[in-house]
Amino acid sequence: MTSEILILNKDCVAMAADSAATLSGPYPKIFETNKVFALSKEYPIGIMIYQSPLITGVPVETLVKEFRSYILADCDELYTVEDYGKKFLEFIANGYPAKNGGNVPIITNEAVDADVRSYFYSIWDEIMNDIRVEARNRIQNNMSEEKVEVVLSPRDIIDDSITAMTAQAEQSVRDLKILERRKIRKNIDRVCESESFMFGMKTLSNPIDPARYIDRLKDLVCAFICSNDPLPNTTGIVIAGFGQNQTYPAYIEYNIDGCFWGKLKFKEIKRDEIGENRPAIIKTFAQGDVAATFLDGISPDLKEMIFDKFESIFDNELDDEDDEEEQLIRKRANKMIVSDLKKDIEGWISRMYYTPIQRSIRFLSKREMGQMAESMINLTSLRRRMSVNSVESVGGPVDVAIISKGDGLIWINRKHYFEMEKNPHYNGIKRGVI
Repeated sequence: MTSEILILNKDCVAMAADSAATLSGPYPKIFETNKVFALSKEYPIGIMIYQSPLITGVPVETLVKEFRSYILADCDELYTVEDYGKKFLEFIANGYPAKNGGNVPIITNEAVDADVRSYFYSIWDEIMNDIRVEARNRIQNNMSEEKVEVVLSPRDIIDDSITAMTAQAEQSVRDLKILERRKIRKNIDRVCESESFMFGMKTLSNPIDPARYIDRLKDLVCAFICSNDPLPNTTGIVIAGFGQNQTYPAYIEYNIDGCFWGKLKFKEIKRDEIGENRPAIIKTFAQGDVAATFLDGISPDLKEMIFDKFESIFDNELDDEDDEEEQLIRKRANKMIVSDLKKDIEGWISRMYYTPIQRSIRFLSKREMGQMAESMINLTSLRRRMSVNSVESVGGPVDVAIISKGDGLIWINRKHYFEMEKNPHYNGIKRGVI
C-alpha cells in the first residue's frame, strides 16, 4: 500500500509519497520503491503512481522513462495536463514509433497472455475458496455429538459464483466496437489452449475438473476486461503540473488495468485545476485517512459511522402499525432530515477545519508546500507504525517534488538506489535522474 498527497496553489504543485510497497499474502512483506517521477525532463509536469507498480507486467517506472525519452522529445504541442495524460496512455497502448511509420509495442503479447492467465487463476481460486467456506459453514451448522452429515454440491456453488460474477461485470460495459470485443475473446481462447494453463487450473482445484467450466470462465474474463469496473491489479496514476498554455497548475487521475492486445483498459477518475475561484487544492491518494482526519478534524470512518447511526435511528422510529402510504411518506421525510443533517455537519467541518487550511495554502511558499506535503505522509506513516491493529504499510523515505511554471520539477527529497559520489559518470542533471 501507499500514501500520497497532492497540494496545489497558483504558484506550484507539491507531490509527496512514501516508499513502502506491500506484497500481500499470509505473511505480508514490505519493500521500498519509487512512486514519484518527472514525466518530462524539460517541462513542468510530474507523475505519481499507487497500487500496482506494474501495468501488464511492465514496471510503470520503465514506461515513464521511456515515454519521456522517445515520445516527449519529438512532441511540442502538449498545451494542457490532459494532453500529457492522453499522450502517455497512447504510448502505453501503442508503444514506440517505428521508422516505417508503425509502432513497436512496449507491452508484448506474451506479457498480456501471462496477465490473463493470472486472472483465470485468481477467479478460479476465489471460486474454490467459496466451496471451502460453504463446506465449513455447513459442517458447523450440522454438527452434533455423534456425527456430521453434510450434503454439498460443488457444481451448484461454482455455477452460482460464475453467474454472479458475470452479472456484476456486465452491469458496466465499456464502449467497445464489436470487432474489438471479438478480438479479445479470440485471444482469450488462444491463451486457454496451452497445456500449462490447464495444468495450473487443475492444480488449484484438485480433485474438481475445471474443464467443464472453461467456456463460462472465458466469458467471465472477457466480461471483466470489457467492463468499466477495475481489475484486481489496477494501477493508479496522477499526472500534475502545467501544460504549455496553462498559467495555473492542474492534475488528472486515471486507473489503468492493463493493455490487452493493443487495447488499453483505463478509466479517468478525476481532474481538477487551479483558477480564480479555486485557488488551492489538497488531494490524497491510496491511504489518505490520516491526512483527511487532520484536514477535516474527524476520521472519515468515524464520520461515516455517525451518519449511518443517524439513519438507523430515524428508521427505527417508523411505526409498523402505519399503513404503507404513511410509512412511505415518513421514510421520505426522514431521508430529507438525515440529508439536511449531513449537509449541516459537512458544512460545519468545512468552515471550522478544512477551509482555514485551504486558505493558508494559497499563500504558502514552495518550501512550505513541500514541508506540508511531507508532514502529511510522515503523519500517516507514524499512525500505521504505532497502531497494533494494522499493517505498517506506509513508511520509508518520503519523496517530495515541487513543480512550478518557471523552475520545472525540483526535488526537495529524492532517494536513489546508488550513491552519486560513487557514480561520477552518471550526470543526474544532464540525463534526468528523476
